[in-house]
Amino acid sequence: RATLSDYVISVSYLEIYNEVVNDLMAKKRGRDLKVFDDPTEGVIIDGLTSSPVHDEDDVLKFLKKGEKARHYRATRANNRSSRSHTVFRIRLLSNDPSGAVSVSILTLIDLAGSECLSDTGTAGSGRSEGANINRSLLALSRIMSILSKGNNSSHLPFRDSKLTRILQPSLVGNARIACLCTLNPEASKMAESHNTLVFAAHASSVTKIAVVPNAIEPSETELLAKYKAQFARLQQLLRENAEYRAQIAELKAQLEQAQSAPPPSPAPAPAAAAATATATATATATAPELETKAIETAQSLDGYDA
Repeated sequence: RATLSDYVISVSYLEIYNEVVNDLMAKKRGRDLKVFDDPTEGVIIDGLTSSPVHDEDDVLKFLKKGEKARHYRATRANNRSSRSHTVFRIRLLSNDPSGAVSVSILTLIDLAGSECLSDTGTAGSGRSEGANINRSLLALSRIMSILSKGNNSSHLPFRDSKLTRILQPSLVGNARIACLCTLNPEASKMAESHNTLVFAAHASSVTKIAVVPNAIEPSETELLAKYKAQFARLQQLLRENAEYRAQIAELKAQLEQAQSAPPPSPAPAPAAAAATATATATATATAPELETKAIETAQSLDGYDA
């Protein structure tokens, strides 16, 4: 199928910290992004960075970059406790020769663990973080409990937290759900482990019948035009990315050549000393100049807004 249609893969990465949505991939840290409903695309995070990727290395690069920007704090229970929920999305946009467009999304959610204040010993802002984590997890648990009973017609309180609102398309849309839970084996954590298992049981009981949707046909002009524009923009970014990679490779080759140049010859005769010193200084300055240029070019690749 890859030979019959063009496709672009892009990624985005956000965190929900104290009920505030932050962009973990923005060059300048994007804070308090607004979540709203779009009549054609559903739940949208306004201003969220979306960057095209070539391969697995690109995906891992953005994951590592986002992890560095995520909120962590040391507590009595954990030396590096995550203080936010994160949502990493991989989006496949496919352009069929017939003019139709297909969109597929893989959403990976890392939920911060529920907290007991007596165990973590947090105070001040740390206490507020824990309270918001527990509140959003409770909102998600309520929705999972309702869905596990097959009662999709009931009111589902997605707006009780930013987490549930952002995950709404994955929970009730045309999607499949997989859940991986971790437990603390200590006897003192039995209550928390029990709650985790109850959540897992509800998640495994949610019935989702996912089907491959029809592509967005040319007759659906408004939505098709939007996706076509996104597709063209992402492809342009990919081309620019490839050009920058080629420039970096060329600069690295020049840098290696400059660094491997033979050392200066013994001191010349006095008559030629001034001219040779000037030439040697110029050649020596070539390597750091090339290194600086390579770094600047590489930095321009660090995150594309799409």
